[in-house]
Amino acid sequence: MSLALRVPLPGSGRCPLRPRAARGRLPCPPLRRDKRWTGRAATLATMEPIVLLSTAGSVDDARRLARLLVEERLAACVNVIDGVRSIYRWQGAVQEDAEALLVIKTSALRYRALAERLLAEHPYDTPELIRLDLDGGDARYLAWLAGEVEEAEPES
Repeated sequence: MSLALRVPLPGSGRCPLRPRAARGRLPCPPLRRDKRWTGRAATLATMEPIVLLSTAGSVDDARRLARLLVEERLAACVNVIDGVRSIYRWQGAVQEDAEALLVIKTSALRYRALAERLLAEHPYDTPELIRLDLDGGDARYLAWLAGEVEEAEPES
């Protein structure tokens, strides 16, 4: 599944990153640098947004994982939801634990790297990692997401 995103050029007055009241009066900023709006149009046009679900045993562990994924540009945003109650079967017995849920927004292109990093840093032996492919969403949000998880180019 790929989404065709129509991203306006800076200065067009239709900036998706500004509130409606400010559009046309303020220039549209680049996501990171001007090249991202024009040189990365193909990436935005074929970006496949996904949502990943994972749980952690504490809100502190969840926050640490969330910050790591966002700082390393593997995820654009991670929601940490505390107070989740999980009931599951583990090693032949039914368990019940309080956990924190991570709702991770990223792109299909970043999935493998994100999964490897999350599994390496997660305190669980068998962490939950469930991928949900999206069928759509707000084009402005998806354009922002694409820009935030794009791999940084090496500085010369």
